[in-house]
Amino acid sequence: MDQSEQTVDDEGEGTILLTQEPPIVKKQAPVSRKQVALFSAAFVAGILLAFIWLLGYLLFFAADVPPIATTPASTNGAVSVQASAAFVTALIQKNINNAGLPGEVENVHVILKHNAPLIVTGDMHMNVLGIDTLRRLTVTLQPYISACQIHVHVLHVDVQGFPLPFLAQTVENKINEQMKLNVSGLPSGFTYCATSVRTETSGLFVTYAAVPD
Repeated sequence: MDQSEQTVDDEGEGTILLTQEPPIVKKQAPVSRKQVALFSAAFVAGILLAFIWLLGYLLFFAADVPPIATTPASTNGAVSVQASAAFVTALIQKNINNAGLPGEVENVHVILKHNAPLIVTGDMHMNVLGIDTLRRLTVTLQPYISACQIHVHVLHVDVQGFPLPFLAQTVENKINEQMKLNVSGLPSGFTYCATSVRTETSGLFVTYAAVPD
């Protein structure tokens, strides 16, 4: 604010001088220790919540699906049919892209071991936020028999090592809708009922009970 100051010269005449005060500079209040502590606490709490969410997901939602209990079936009057490893791979390759996965799968490989689940791997093309990416897909399948038909039970699904258990039921339902072994090549005059299934490195072996018509 301007202030006026009056002076008197030698002849007695008054002169008014204007003086200007220096501008007032508002000082920014320094950040208090309390504010720093609150910010740090909020940051740490956010990290902890994210960690707890991830841990809860891994513990309760990302666990593998338990296998189905199976009992060995009698082989009396049975016929055994083998599906080679190449045929099983082609069968899964044909059906997996209709299994409700979030992308298209190619380069499918099936790992078969003695009396062990099938491990299916492949390259899955995904679109994430408009960007096409290629991720490694792994699906573990347990073959079993139900109502005279061979079915698969999905034990594990992951993309690039990240488990996606919520896809297991969808994938299982879709594959079972499509995967049926054709028994038309077996001798006629019998009704065939699948009773057991086992895996070997050479392929899938299904045992059928044969009942005369």
